[in-house]
Amino acid sequence: MKRSRRTNAGSIALIRDDDLYVIEADGAGARKLASDARWPTWAPGGSLIAYESDHGGRGRIAVVTPDGRNRLV
Repeated sequence: MKRSRRTNAGSIALIRDDDLYVIEADGAGARKLASDARWPTWAPGGSLIAYESDHGGRGRIAVVTPDGRNRLV
């Protein structure tokens, strides 16, 4: 299991089995946001998470909101 963590305002963005998740600092409320993801990092202010997307074998920078509703690749 590979893990990469970044925190913001009590939430943690992490990679598990190549999937991007956001969880609360106490471990509650895990939400899967993306597949084939690496290296998450929070934008200043915490409104977005940037990560490397390896979907289709091509590394690209992607951005998603912490609730997973909006994603740009």
